[in-house]
Amino acid sequence: MAVFLDFKRQLKLWLEHIVHHVSDLQEETILFISFGPKDHRCSVWHSEKTVLSQATLQLFDFIDDQFSPDQLPDYIKIDVAYNLEKQSWNKIEQQVHHQFHNNHYRRGIGFDDSCSVAFLEQEIYGKAIIRGLSYDKPNFFDETNLNYAIKQKYRATKPEIKLQSLQEVWTFDTYATFYENGQFINLASRYDANGIRAIASNKKQHFRDLIEKNAAFLHSQIQENGKFIYGYFPAYDRDIRNYNTVRHCTSLYALLETFEVQDKPEYWPKIVAAIQYALTTFYKEKDPITAFMIDGKEGELEIKLGANAAAILMLTKYQEITGKDDYLKYAEKLAHGILELVDPDGLTTHVLNYPNYDLKEKFRIIYYDGEAALALLRLY
Repeated sequence: MAVFLDFKRQLKLWLEHIVHHVSDLQEETILFISFGPKDHRCSVWHSEKTVLSQATLQLFDFIDDQFSPDQLPDYIKIDVAYNLEKQSWNKIEQQVHHQFHNNHYRRGIGFDDSCSVAFLEQEIYGKAIIRGLSYDKPNFFDETNLNYAIKQKYRATKPEIKLQSLQEVWTFDTYATFYENGQFINLASRYDANGIRAIASNKKQHFRDLIEKNAAFLHSQIQENGKFIYGYFPAYDRDIRNYNTVRHCTSLYALLETFEVQDKPEYWPKIVAAIQYALTTFYKEKDPITAFMIDGKEGELEIKLGANAAAILMLTKYQEITGKDDYLKYAEKLAHGILELVDPDGLTTHVLNYPNYDLKEKFRIIYYDGEAALALLRLY
């Protein structure tokens, strides 16, 4: 009970603090609360679009009604909407259409005049309301996903939204805070840092915690055969079925780098299994002194400059940390592979077809060149 009362006290103080920074909050806002356990997608409730005092009453009524005084949810985030702006739907669609990626729209959206249907930026992406089919195709609002998200979120039945019929929507920014270990942690507002926690003090310890927790996560994602669980689609709650040689090797490289901060002997069996998986699955020798890392689906296999580079970085970091040269012969042959992709003037070729070794793409992505140079330097 004491924790519950202290939570409400701190929340009240935080809301009072925010008012001093946002002049228009008193006139109109929406308060959001996201909450839930660690092993389940959070639920999101929000107030009406109304004056702050009324929205605050609605928020605390919800907390009293839904939260147990004896046990707060594992995760709680509060968002306060500001800069509420009515905009034409066509304008919003065009903004999203012309973004380089499908996750760069940084505002929340209310889909009716009272914002009885409203989603935070994080909900929009977590539920795939904005989608992009591939990097070279325009982004769009997915009507099916939007209406499914509405059914999931709201207890009361809401009318189905037809995007073609929308004329205007409300957009907004938010100030947010995350409740953790009995205190509220402010999150950045707007632009590319939106929703990211601010580091108030002791940055060195914060970075160490980040490194240790991310290392633990990477280690946990290595399966017994050495293959990573590649990733998850949070919007659909399913595994990503694709695999990528570059990502496999760079993830291992990153995990090995953490040994410079913390020594974790228990990580070695999985690390060795993952290195062996890469060499068994992706490593192909062209001749006695030249090798390449292959990538892609069967029938569409390719050789990437960046994959050879990533593998060398992984193998040389292993040698640097352990002092063992078990994998040196593989790294040297991969380096010869890189040299075959660099002409006498230093110009690179990025992608070949495999097993024909003919040109697929002269240029694919800008970081391959720097990655290859760094890999050769590390091996040297």
